[in-house]
Amino acid sequence: MEAPERQHSFSGKTMTKQSTGRWEDTPLHVVARVGNLELAMEILANVGDAEVKQLLSKQNHSGETALYVAAEHGSVDLVKEMMKYYDIGLAEILKVLMDAIPELSMTVDLTNTTALHTAAAQGHIEVVNFLLEKCSNLATIARSNRKTALHSAARHGHLEVVRALLRREPGRLSRIDKKRQTALHMAS
Repeated sequence: MEAPERQHSFSGKTMTKQSTGRWEDTPLHVVARVGNLELAMEILANVGDAEVKQLLSKQNHSGETALYVAAEHGSVDLVKEMMKYYDIGLAEILKVLMDAIPELSMTVDLTNTTALHTAAAQGHIEVVNFLLEKCSNLATIARSNRKTALHSAARHGHLEVVRALLRREPGRLSRIDKKRQTALHMAS
């Protein structure tokens, strides 16, 4: 049996958390607790699809899933790997984030790119529709090169996204970027 891991509670008292045994940890819980990505991938690869879902949803005595344990211990790569097995779409993840932080849709990176720009460029129509429902003026925000989400969607040939953006902001079709190109130029 492994030595128990020591954790400090907020009250300053030290508590002991067992890695196996009475806590009903699965082997995936144990490798998540130590952040062993390679072993976690091996465990997930050696079970069938139904068993993977069951293994990932299994809660230990404390109500923790292996994903929770990996996140709690800051194992980013392990969390990313486990998330691949969940049937959660981008739009569903975005809904959770937007409920928690409504102003998230208005955040931009160094080039003034919003989540709408990224979703439009990648053709994620569900995400585009969701963002437009939450904040329709997102379609008017241009990147530092003055390209809008419409430019990006047109350039990458995402017709459904182009239609959705034009329904919200039909006047944006004539908007030009720094190179004096419209979305129509980008599509050709």
